[in-house]
Amino acid sequence: MTPKMQAFVDGKVAGLSNKDAAIAAGYAAGSASERAITLLKNPAVCEAIEAAGGIPKNEILKPHYASSLELMRDLYNNRNAPLGVRLEAAKLALPYEHGRIGETGKKQAKTDAAKELSTGAGRFKKKAPPKLKIVRG
Repeated sequence: MTPKMQAFVDGKVAGLSNKDAAIAAGYAAGSASERAITLLKNPAVCEAIEAAGGIPKNEILKPHYASSLELMRDLYNNRNAPLGVRLEAAKLALPYEHGRIGETGKKQAKTDAAKELSTGAGRFKKKAPPKLKIVRG
């Protein structure tokens, strides 16, 4: 059995749907449903799912979550969950935990440059006063 097949089995044992288990195993999202059907026809995969079916779901998930982000955090931090499921949960939670730093537009860039110049940066910054030499005579 290949590592992707084993990841699919882990996803199915964790309680994922056929398509979600295939995506968690690393198959393309567009063909995940068809790939799951093909995998479920494989006798080795069916035997592995039946053999691993003794894992109770309550060891992986709590009965209730306040938000879907909390569910994803619990899933990717849970050591009892299969690795493929944990990785997929981490990928899905990433955009909600760490915001994307976007590029500024032309107008915003001009505004930022003008503010920088007005605070005394660049060519127009205030120069330090000259140092005076005291000559005693």
